Amino acid sequence: LWVAVIAVGLVTLVVTYLVVGRIIGPLNALTRAARQLAEGQLPDEVPVRSQNELGTLADAFNSMIRQLSVRIRDLEEQRRQAEQ
Repeated sequence: LWVAVIAVGLVTLVVTYLVVGRIIGPLNALTRAARQLAEGQLPDEVPVRSQNELGTLADAFNSMIRQLSVRIRDLEEQRRQAEQ
C-alpha cells in the first residue's frame, strides 16, 4: 500500500512540475520582454509558440514589437531626411 501511495505521489509531482514548467516558462519570457519595453529597449520577439492563451498573448506582443520597430525606423528616417 505504501509503495502505491509513494508512486502516486511521485507521478503527481512529475506531472505538476511539467505542467507548471509549460506555464511559467512562457510567462517568464513575456515578463522579460515587457520589462525591456518598459525600460525603453525594443525586445526581440518572444519565443513562445503555444496553441493556448499564452501563445495568443505572445503573438499579440510580437505583433506590437514588429509595429513599433517599423514606426521607429520610419521616424528615424524622417529625422535623417529633415536634417539634410
